[in-house]
Amino acid sequence: MHAFDTASGRPVKFRAPESFGHATLAGRVLYVAGRDGSLSALELAGEKLWSRQFAVSAAVAPVVTERTVYVYGVRHVNEMTPDDSAVYAVDRKTGALQWKRELRERFGKYRYDPKAKAMRWRVTPDHVTIGAVLADAGAAYLWEQHRDEHNLLSASDLTAIDARGTTRWQHRSLGICLDPPNLLEPDAVLVCGARTPEQDGESYDALLRRTGATLWRGATSWNYERYVGDGQFAIVSDRRVHQVIDENNDTSPDSWLTLVDRRSGREVWRMEVVPLADFTLAAVDDGVVVVGSKPFRWADPRIAGGHDVAGLWAWPMRTK
Repeated sequence: MHAFDTASGRPVKFRAPESFGHATLAGRVLYVAGRDGSLSALELAGEKLWSRQFAVSAAVAPVVTERTVYVYGVRHVNEMTPDDSAVYAVDRKTGALQWKRELRERFGKYRYDPKAKAMRWRVTPDHVTIGAVLADAGAAYLWEQHRDEHNLLSASDLTAIDARGTTRWQHRSLGICLDPPNLLEPDAVLVCGARTPEQDGESYDALLRRTGATLWRGATSWNYERYVGDGQFAIVSDRRVHQVIDENNDTSPDSWLTLVDRRSGREVWRMEVVPLADFTLAAVDDGVVVVGSKPFRWADPRIAGGHDVAGLWAWPMRTK
């Protein structure tokens, strides 16, 4: 790990932590989750303010609020041992543990049923993982995913936990729900609902953060594959097939960007399709949407996008 001055690009003095996995910078303090299960708070020169050790290795960067730092992850031993999944809340200034929530997979029991003359689940396995953690000043919102014996998503729980570690409310979505929740301003949290096989789009519930009550429900008219969430909107940088290249059904893409209102389900705006362009996921900040792009290339048969599609594309974040 290295540190650089943003104005000059020159290296600056920094004492790197022994183990580094993911980090979040907040209030001139760097909160580092190590691959060894550690969580440390560092000054900008790398001097350690405090450090804690946990039983899991962090899955993503720590979530930092005004008073609390949340870290979550998984501990995997081997295929014969259920995985542990956990989230920990620690005091931002001292690193003192405020509360923890630990989950463990439930192994099933698969036995022969003499009446049915077949193998049956007597105890169904439940593969539980924490998929995401959101937080505001009053609570943390845990997204717990359950998978069945075929490792398919069977349910997702969104649980609100207050500063004392007490469960405030819980909302369950049955079936496939892949889109992580996000916080809506000023007092709601958006969570996706289950999508049925015959449904073309995704459904969403906006829940009141304080009680979990439903504020509104919406659904998109189409199942977009590649997008990032920004409140009630989805910023889609998707692809469509330009042509099938070979017998393996490899395809070359055309790329486009659209803004989808997940409350009404409509597309607010859509840009022109760029032939044989390969867009990245979008980034949005300060009212601007940006994607990176490179020309798609395939050697045999030779297919290539134009040089003019390469680089950065930017649009104003118009929501009306």
